[in-house]
Amino acid sequence: MYYLYMVYPKQSLSSPSPSLLKDHRNMDLTHKREQVETSPPVRKEKEMETKKEPTVKKLLFSSEKASAVRLDFFRSMEDWITQELEANKENLAGLAVLLSDDVLHLTRMDAKLIEECPKLLKALQEAFTYASSQFEEMDKRLDKYHLEFQKESEDLEFRVLKEKDVFQGYIQSLAHSEEYYFISRNLKKTYDVLSEILNNAKD
Repeated sequence: MYYLYMVYPKQSLSSPSPSLLKDHRNMDLTHKREQVETSPPVRKEKEMETKKEPTVKKLLFSSEKASAVRLDFFRSMEDWITQELEANKENLAGLAVLLSDDVLHLTRMDAKLIEECPKLLKALQEAFTYASSQFEEMDKRLDKYHLEFQKESEDLEFRVLKEKDVFQGYIQSLAHSEEYYFISRNLKKTYDVLSEILNNAKD
């Protein structure tokens, strides 16, 4: 199996910090629309007709030419990502952000493409490892800030005014911690999807 089973020492992907949980709850809030009409509006005949997808689209999508172009595209992407890994071993933040984004549509790859481009899975692994290590580092840094703030809570307001750099560093670390958390989570999700596609094809 190819699944990533990397967990954080203090916060696993399944148990984020209270601040993250609060953010999740805020993001999950939805506004329910009240039903004003007692009966649904009458739909016109044209609206009721089901839209049929043209079969030509499916034929073109599965054609040998389209498959060859897709393979060339992902191979080129694999080569570029490999160069990025070698050139920026100490700082993979940019690559981690890119791979965690949906812009590349990696989860749309089929088993054949994944087998032809094995370095993409390796890149996801390395980007995940980097992002999760950065999350851990930021988490430790935040712990130090919290301990310091607790010790000097009496004159905290005075320090906010006098030592702005300290609190700007705290806010920056907090923002980076949350970003790396979501980046690493998205990377793991993408990796697991590709691994599942590959494993299902072998069964």
